Amino acid sequence: MSGYYTVHDGYLEYWSTSNTYRILKANYNISDNRSVTWRVRTANATGNANLWEITDNDRSEIIAVKDQQADGDFDFLFHHSGSVLVNGNIVSWNDYIYYQITNMKFNQTYGNCSIRLPTDTVYWSDTYSYSSWDTTMYPSIVAEGGEHWYIDWVFVRVYLDNEPSFYSCSGENALPPSPPTNIHLISKGTSWIRLGWTKGTAAERTVIRYSTTSYPSEPEPSNYNGTGTSYNFTGLSPSTTYYFTLWSWNSGGYSTPTYFSATTPPYPPSNFKATSINTTTISLSWTKGDGAETTVIVRKTGSYPTSISDGVVVYNGTGTSYTDSGLSAGTGYYYRAWSYANGEYSSSYDSAMNYTYPSKPTSISSSATAHTISLSWTKGDGADKTVIRYSTSGYPSSPSDGTLAYNGADTSTTISGLAPETTYYFSFWAYDSESGYYSQDYATHTATTTYAPPDPSNLVATTINTTAISLTWSASTDVNSVLVRKTGGYPSSPLDGTVVFNSSGTSYTDTELTPSTHYYYRVWTYNRGVYSENYAQDDTWTKLQPPQDVDYSLETAGTTANLTITWTKGQGADKTVVRKSTNTFPSSPSDGILVYNGTGTECTDANIDQMWYYRLWSYNESSGLYSEAVNLTFFACWLNCYNESSGEPIENWSVFISDMNGSQVYSAENLQNSQILNTSQLPSGLASFKFTADGYKFRLYYYEITSETSLTINAYLPPECMNTTLYLLYVRDVFDSPVRDALISVRHYDPSSDAYVEVARLYTDAEGRAGVYLIPGDMYKLVISKEGYQTGYFDYIPLPEVYTAEFTLLGSEEGIELPEGLWDNITLSIRPSQTHFNTSVNL
Repeated sequence: MSGYYTVHDGYLEYWSTSNTYRILKANYNISDNRSVTWRVRTANATGNANLWEITDNDRSEIIAVKDQQADGDFDFLFHHSGSVLVNGNIVSWNDYIYYQITNMKFNQTYGNCSIRLPTDTVYWSDTYSYSSWDTTMYPSIVAEGGEHWYIDWVFVRVYLDNEPSFYSCSGENALPPSPPTNIHLISKGTSWIRLGWTKGTAAERTVIRYSTTSYPSEPEPSNYNGTGTSYNFTGLSPSTTYYFTLWSWNSGGYSTPTYFSATTPPYPPSNFKATSINTTTISLSWTKGDGAETTVIVRKTGSYPTSISDGVVVYNGTGTSYTDSGLSAGTGYYYRAWSYANGEYSSSYDSAMNYTYPSKPTSISSSATAHTISLSWTKGDGADKTVIRYSTSGYPSSPSDGTLAYNGADTSTTISGLAPETTYYFSFWAYDSESGYYSQDYATHTATTTYAPPDPSNLVATTINTTAISLTWSASTDVNSVLVRKTGGYPSSPLDGTVVFNSSGTSYTDTELTPSTHYYYRVWTYNRGVYSENYAQDDTWTKLQPPQDVDYSLETAGTTANLTITWTKGQGADKTVVRKSTNTFPSSPSDGILVYNGTGTECTDANIDQMWYYRLWSYNESSGLYSEAVNLTFFACWLNCYNESSGEPIENWSVFISDMNGSQVYSAENLQNSQILNTSQLPSGLASFKFTADGYKFRLYYYEITSETSLTINAYLPPECMNTTLYLLYVRDVFDSPVRDALISVRHYDPSSDAYVEVARLYTDAEGRAGVYLIPGDMYKLVISKEGYQTGYFDYIPLPEVYTAEFTLLGSEEGIELPEGLWDNITLSIRPSQTHFNTSVNL
């Protein structure tokens, strides 16, 4: 062949002998004798290039292409046998037969595959030449690109032996790679530089070497030799420029070199300190960073600078200290320091922060009373608080000296509890809570308290009744006490309200007040034309007026009654409370049973069937106080009837009530127990109550009745079936004279309860006698009384066929009245032949 081979960019290239234009490249892989790829590439004088590939995958012997029409389109192919892969498409032909590919142009179907060659004749063949193939070059004009030459055909013979002589290119079987590209700096620090790159074409490894003086020209000894695409070069010096040379390498050798340079930054400053000097100055000091030419310090308030441009540059020089002045008082300043060298700042920094001192308070003024001093001031610049301390012996010299008067954010205060006519020395410090700094010096002020009489104390107001309040207090007797009364709130001064006392005493009773009224009192002392600075105070209410004109009406209805209570509201009362209880009056407004609680003036307690005790109170909602109580007792008579023998209630009984003259005034039949009568239905004076029932003997009960009488009569009737007999009881005095109008209480013994129940109340007639039905053989106790006589207590067992009994009363002048129960041991011997009892007393 005319020309020679060379290696370039990893390809085997063929060059014509008549010029230096590259016309043919071969990329081959014959290690397995299976696949050979030829790249046919042409270039014109201006460097435009085209590419066309033919790949033999089945070890065919001969492949031929031809530009039949000399128009730059390869339109004929010849193949020994089998198939061929043309630009990724498989095309098949018969053995040694020309075959035209109709309507297929490579530059249209497979891209622009025209092969443009220089003017010299170039063909490719070997010893097995096919003379029938035209190897003549034909000139052709394409488009408007000028004159070009096209190869008429390309004949390629592929050998199938292990080392085909066709590729004997001076023994070179490998091509060198292309150099690394896209070299860039990933990051760097004071002692390291990290580079990145793109590997060269056909490179197996990348080799890097650096120097601090110039770019290395030889790859060995290398600082890096590997297959990666980035590397961190460590152990470098700060503030130094490093020159890097990079090569690609494979078995064909090194590529041409490529270059890159980078400079490490200096170390940052260290030991950076900020020291507060006064209200406007902070001193800075540091150690220069290694490799630094200068130190740059940036200041900022509120937070640290994030960069050299974020804040105010206060220093840029070669020193190691600086005094930052002209600052604001009580302000926090944030500093950061960077090193600078070779046009580079350090990648990191050192930080320091401090506050200027606040300035002391100014414009202090004061006013004084006997026990207080009021101060006002202007806070020191940069301070959020003011601390004030005082002493009576001199100005406190530190924020912990003397007595604390104030510590806060306001600009005024009042100190109380001071002694009259005393000079006080005050020291003022400004304080910045953020820094914890006090002002370096302090302001001073003096103030003197005035005279005032000693303060009173312990005023106690005690309610006496509805119109009077008692007041006591403590005060010096060397001065007057001025007691002022007011309603609706405390007096604000001795002139606000009614002066009820102005003397040297310490007690007073305030009278002629209004019931249920809230009174407020304050007492001041007074001397030398001056009132005491402080006062004592107390308040209380006058008592409410109880309900007035309390009355009632009782409407009975057999065993029940409706009790209507009326009243006039007490003065100062909002409500009236009525409560009731059995046996006794309710002890408080919460005791007993609530009957009424409201604003009216009457209430009805309906369906009462027993005796109740009522109590009424006035109530004031504002004070929460009750008045004293008013008691109400209604007067009625309850009637019950029982079997004397069994104690069981009797049904359908009757009662007949007569006056002292024996005239019947009331009667009722077929009654049940708990029969209630209004006292007004009863006769006044001595009245008799006669109880009867079918199958029972009657009973008589005598009671003295008044308009205010309330009583319960439990009548016990003896059954006729018990052989009940009428007995005549005679009462005599010691002279055997009859005792008239003696009251005999007949009491029957009940063994089941071991008690006596009253079964009759009788009065003797002019003969000193009284008749009563008794059950023979049962035990009775007779209690006989009459004014002028000692009360007699007699055990009595009525006997059959003995229907009378005599009882003797002792006159009161004949001996002392014996207590009840003493006569329990009297033994009565009753003989039918005798009309009087013989009694013996066992003392």
